[in-house]
Amino acid sequence: MTDANPALNRITQFENRLTKATYNPGAIIFRAGEMDDTAYIVRSGEVQIVTENAKGQRVVLTTIGPSQIFGELARMNERTRTAAARTEHGCELLIIRPEQIEALLENAPPFLRFWIEHLVSRVIDLTKRIG
Repeated sequence: MTDANPALNRITQFENRLTKATYNPGAIIFRAGEMDDTAYIVRSGEVQIVTENAKGQRVVLTTIGPSQIFGELARMNERTRTAAARTEHGCELLIIRPEQIEALLENAPPFLRFWIEHLVSRVIDLTKRIG
């Protein structure tokens, strides 16, 4: 018997070291411009990553579902949040603290860390161009 979500199976291997949080429908998880370097994994439900365009209209950049991570950009570039995160229908999240990410990246090969930082910079640049 195979599981339909192998990524979620991998997460269960370390989720006992992470804090769980539940958000009600309509909850704001974080706002654009906030200083925060916590990352999240969606355990259940969905999270929308949103920003405002030049006309002040809300733009949904992406919807994050189970086993996907979000909020990692602020940590990687030690910047403020580039977009907001909210849930329309509620969700359960696993919280990844900055020190947990650092511990994992400490042992990463230098090129891998460089590549990750480059990709993060590119995503941040693209997010700014939308707004």
